[in-house]
Amino acid sequence: MWHERVYLNVPYVQKEEAKELGARWDPEVKKWYYEGDIVNIIKFAKWLFPDDPNCEEVQIVFNTIYIVESTRKCYRCQKATKVIGLGVGPHLQVWRDTVDGKWIYEMSDVSNMEEQQEIQSHDNISLAWVDDERKIPPLILKYLKENYNVGMGRSKIAGRNFANHCQHCGTIQGNNYLFAESESPLSVFEEGEKLKKKVEKMRIYGIEIETPIVVDWDIGYCSQDWAYLEYCNQYKEIDLIGDPDDFVSYKELYNL
Repeated sequence: MWHERVYLNVPYVQKEEAKELGARWDPEVKKWYYEGDIVNIIKFAKWLFPDDPNCEEVQIVFNTIYIVESTRKCYRCQKATKVIGLGVGPHLQVWRDTVDGKWIYEMSDVSNMEEQQEIQSHDNISLAWVDDERKIPPLILKYLKENYNVGMGRSKIAGRNFANHCQHCGTIQGNNYLFAESESPLSVFEEGEKLKKKVEKMRIYGIEIETPIVVDWDIGYCSQDWAYLEYCNQYKEIDLIGDPDDFVSYKELYNL
């Protein structure tokens, strides 16, 4: 059995309903959670979503959050600047069917969840990003802002959004280019030796998380997700809590 704890967004007026379905209260975190076989999480689907009417799909991310780092030449000052994307390993997508209203879930790279209920390791990294920095757990956002020139900005194409900025001149580095085009230094669309050489230039950092987290991220921009860990020779785990032997807890991630 693939056993996990997933924290929920349960309004006070619905706590008895959640409790009857099996949700439990964590007095330290002050949130309701489901704990058990992950295939049953769909019973709690409506409490996975944030209080945002524009959110149509969420992802439950397991094991590791990644930072994918590379460089590009700033189109304005022409200097090399660091750019990053987020990344996730195994994740469960949850959304609601617009026709019959039923909740649907799909596991990344797993065709049948009933046949594969436990994942010991995962060799793929799915590139991810967000349009609003508030969608990133505060502890991770703090690290990103301390180590990279990222933040909210405004572009002609995307409007106000969370983006990379040139570390030299401060110019916003367009999300459309970094996450939707094959020429991006963060993408893995190429084949063969060209793909290998591109990934070898990247640095990838891993943040090990104690329990799954629910996020509203844009995930899955590329077609060769296996290449990140296959070809990257600059991988390092990040210690965000001062204990290199411990995973980051939900409470620590969200400063609770």
